[in-house]
Amino acid sequence: MLVVLALLSLLQRVPADALPPAQPRQGPGGAAYDHASVTKTRLGEGAEESWIFEPAGPRPERAPVVVFLHGLSATNPRTYGAWIDHLVRQGNIVVYPRFQTGILPRPRTFTRNAVQALRASLALLESEGHVRPDPERIAVVGHSVGGILAANLAARAEAEGLPVPRVVFCVQPGSTDPERLDHLALDDLSRIPEGTLVLTLAGDADSISGETDARRIYLESTRVPAADKDFLVLPSDPHGEPALKANHLFPVATDDRYAEDADYASTPPNPGADALDYFGTWKLFDGLCDAAFEGQNREYALGNTAEQRHMGTWSDGQPVNELSVLDPEPAPRSDSRTN
Repeated sequence: MLVVLALLSLLQRVPADALPPAQPRQGPGGAAYDHASVTKTRLGEGAEESWIFEPAGPRPERAPVVVFLHGLSATNPRTYGAWIDHLVRQGNIVVYPRFQTGILPRPRTFTRNAVQALRASLALLESEGHVRPDPERIAVVGHSVGGILAANLAARAEAEGLPVPRVVFCVQPGSTDPERLDHLALDDLSRIPEGTLVLTLAGDADSISGETDARRIYLESTRVPAADKDFLVLPSDPHGEPALKANHLFPVATDDRYAEDADYASTPPNPGADALDYFGTWKLFDGLCDAAFEGQNREYALGNTAEQRHMGTWSDGQPVNELSVLDPEPAPRSDSRTN
């Protein structure tokens, strides 16, 4: 009996695994949504196809536009469905250009295809029955090869006669290495105008894109002052269960509602969004858009502030490892490849 009691006492002292932070209720990255539903439109075909997602329930008359640029072969919006849903139910129109087709894509055509898809999408949104796009509130966000395209789109928007984005978020951008078959060249990023807010983000466990192109985009967007841009590294944290790992696929959080009518493949199911999304990509992008469009919440996106670096708290009270805000120097090219 004494042995049993001793074992029970010992077991009671063994702490349960800490749980990761849940999505905050309010603020950037939070779950305070103004719209209950989303309408979906599929426009065009082939590499110039796009998906358009508009807020509904209630439907606003006019809304900001987020151009969401996917990773290599992640043409089905289901791949990033959780993030898309978060953005649209906040009140944004999301345009999701396909920009590639086939087993052997042609990266040199990606930027042009995305431009054409965006132009057609904006024209459709001006027609009856759609939420009208606000040309003064345009943001671009891209993951992996989409991160390169986000920078390129911002650089060539004015020359293409498109509304110039005021927000650019490049998540794990890659790869511009010319030795890779699937490499994609960066445009002249000095054409990104002053007044644009820019973030580039690498993951500390990303063995695919690494940090090289995230650094390049920061350094080559020379007209954007340092106060209006940051280069960040997202941390992994194994403290609890499940562990948080900032690998190349962490932004993927699938939602089958965004595969409706899509007749092409997407990535395998993902467990869903977690703290790396809520306090990382979602918070940073929300804060950046709020700062550019509303003049608020800048501290959540820029400036090496406590709010920007904070990644939430494990259920046992342990803070999640903070974001790193770095002053990048040019880095040697790696043999990274796109996703």
